This record gives sequence, C-alpha cells and structure tokens, in this order.
Amino acid sequence: MSMQPHEVRRWVHRCNSTAAILLLITGTLVALPDLRTAIYGSGGRVLPDVHVWTGAVFVSVPILAFLFAGGALLTNLKNRVFGSNTVHWRRVHLGISLGSCFMMGLTGPIMWLDSIRQLPIAMMDMIFLIHLSFAWMLGLALPVHLWMARQSIVRITKSWLRINTKPAFSKN
Repeated sequence: MSMQPHEVRRWVHRCNSTAAILLLITGTLVALPDLRTAIYGSGGRVLPDVHVWTGAVFVSVPILAFLFAGGALLTNLKNRVFGSNTVHWRRVHLGISLGSCFMMGLTGPIMWLDSIRQLPIAMMDMIFLIHLSFAWMLGLALPVHLWMARQSIVRITKSWLRINTKPAFSKN
C-alpha cells in the first residue's frame, strides 16, 4: 500500500505535533524541578525518560517518512517552502518548525550522550542553550500556528466527529 506525499505529510504532522507538545510539557517539567515536584511529585527518572523517548520519536518520524515516501515527499516539501516568492505565515512557521526539529534533533542526542559519558561543561552549556532557544521558538510559534489554523482544525475535528457542516437551511 502506497501513500501519497500529502498523506505522509499529514501523518508526520500528526505525530510530530503530538510529540512536540509532549516534549514542551516534559521539557518544562524536567527543566523546572520545583514545578515538577508541585505538579507531579518527585517522578524519579520517568519524566526525563519520557522526554528522551518522545524526542527519539520526534526525530525519527520525519526520517522514516522520507525513507518511506522518498523523492515525492522532498519535492512536496520543496514546493511548500520555496514554491512562491510571497512570504506567508505557513512558510515562516514551516521554517521555524524545520529549523527547531533539526536543531533539537541534533542537540538532544548530544545531551543524552552527556548522561552516559561526561562531555566538556562549556560545550554542554552551549548545547543546552541552543536546545532551549529552539524549544522556546517552537513553543512560542505553536499558539500562533493554532490560531492561524483554527478554521482547518474546526473543519477537520467536525469531520472526525461526523458533525454535519452543511447549513441547516440551504437554498437547494
């Protein structure tokens, strides 16, 4: 069974948006231990482990999608990013999302590696700053994205719930 590039893109969006929200929540709770204790209790290693494994999903889903859909997905992405000369919020958001995914996908494994084998502290401080900066970018872009896509979100949710979207009184 073969999926079209737009279908693969939608599945990547669903997986990565769910993972991104979970990463923002778990990352905030891991970075702010007092908040984590107030909400969740001590938690031990559960929350950091959930963050690490969700990060692995966040990084691997696009890679698997490119392996699965191949050049058609790359062409689709290229057309969405570079297809026209006009700057549109979707293109800006896509750039922020791709950049954040790439940078956090690069810095996250290095941070994980530091938990196994201690790396130089100055390098880890810079890696953490980069990781945190791109997490903030993604976190701040998320409400804007949700606001701008609200009509599509309502339409899709109604179709999933099988709510009639036709007007009650039509001329036909």
